[in-house]
Amino acid sequence: MKHAASWLALFFAGLPLSAIAQPAMGNAQFDTLCGTFRMKLEASLTGTKIPGANAAFVTTDGRVCAVAAGSTRISGGRKLTTDDPILAGSIGKTFVSALALQLVEEGKLDLNTKIEHWLGTKPWFPRLPNAHDVTVRSLMNHTSGLPDHVDEKGFLTAATKRPTDDVSYDYLLSFIFDKKPRFAVGQGYLYSDTDYVLLAMIEEEITKSTMYDEVTRRFLKPLKLDHTSPAIRNLDPAVYGYYENKPVLKNGLLIINPQWEYGGGGFWSTPTDLAHWAKALYGDGVLKKETLEQLINSTSVGEGKSYGLGVELVTTRWGTAQGHDGEWPGYLSVMRYYPRFDVAVALQYNAGGTPESYAFAQNVDDLAAVFIDEMLTDKLSDVERAELEKLVMSWLSRIDKRELAASWDDLSKELKAKYTREKWPEALKPLINKVGAIKSRSLRSAIRLEVDAVTVSFASSFSNAPSVNETVRLKLEDGRWRISSYSIN
Repeated sequence: MKHAASWLALFFAGLPLSAIAQPAMGNAQFDTLCGTFRMKLEASLTGTKIPGANAAFVTTDGRVCAVAAGSTRISGGRKLTTDDPILAGSIGKTFVSALALQLVEEGKLDLNTKIEHWLGTKPWFPRLPNAHDVTVRSLMNHTSGLPDHVDEKGFLTAATKRPTDDVSYDYLLSFIFDKKPRFAVGQGYLYSDTDYVLLAMIEEEITKSTMYDEVTRRFLKPLKLDHTSPAIRNLDPAVYGYYENKPVLKNGLLIINPQWEYGGGGFWSTPTDLAHWAKALYGDGVLKKETLEQLINSTSVGEGKSYGLGVELVTTRWGTAQGHDGEWPGYLSVMRYYPRFDVAVALQYNAGGTPESYAFAQNVDDLAAVFIDEMLTDKLSDVERAELEKLVMSWLSRIDKRELAASWDDLSKELKAKYTREKWPEALKPLINKVGAIKSRSLRSAIRLEVDAVTVSFASSFSNAPSVNETVRLKLEDGRWRISSYSIN
């Protein structure tokens, strides 16, 4: 189902950063950092209503630090283990997307072909909004204009009434039949599980096999993702989920059969498997280089600029990360790959539906920092960090006061070339109107990625976005630090 966090904006991301050559990490150092990783995860659970959390980090050379904290239930459970699978929600879209792109590489699928080519003979096809205009690419980057069946009236009632029944995937589409499209194909962005239900159907038409079987054959078995499996039936899970602090089980079964997820997600997994998958998909050759570039760069408009072909592009303190997050009622998951360091991290936990549970997902970068910060070779001094924080806080105060034209003066040459003083306020307004007024802001980190590039990250709270990462990137120009990018996610 829908991914856990709503990535609010990604503005002015600038040019991609080249990968950093990493010195080899000794086993003793790795073990020490893994111990810190464990303590940080355990500490993050203290005082929360989140029963348990799993996390894993995969290094450049493939070593994994996997840790678990908390328990499988609020009461009466056992200690969570690193092998306990959790429903990974929309992270499953990354498998469906990778399958589609491998079919492209095999010459069996063209992203710009209309889906009518494969699905046009289905009796329900004419009842799809935008039916004759939707392309494969528009499904994958959510520009099809199709409504999300999960949000439609009657879906939740139907799903909770039939927790033990098998569901026809055609039936999932019935919730949007004869509805008006949200926009013309390619003219907007709307995250929709329906897009990936249709994509999975197309894959099955091409391969004459189930999407789940193809994903298992192509990815799960070769990569030894042994704790990842299709969610094709209801069961009594090893890890109980909690939505709005209430269990999502009844009579020993999930209140919604996870089979209803299908192409929109549809997999059980663990952080270890997810971190390995992220590193394999984005860094280690699951796809050809040119195909991977399409995956990442085939974005759309507005919020769609931070979503490629089944991948979320998230601004972090170390540059843009690639991955996805996922939500199933009672479970939340986050998976990220940091291309600058060729490392990956994943976090899963058994709570959802509350501000606290969604905010917990922000821990993923802090966990990754345990290892990544040790990889940085040119660290800022305390004096430099304080000076840069002061500079950035001064600039952000102008944004907070809505002195938007004045904030233009501190922009980099590249941003000034892209946005004139007159156009700059209009570029900022959609972002600041969405998050609302600033409530609090505290420094997370200030990191030098290059001699002339620094990223300053804050844990921030806004009236419409209570827990987000706010990131400002600086570039040294003519002896002065200038703002080269600004994002909130």
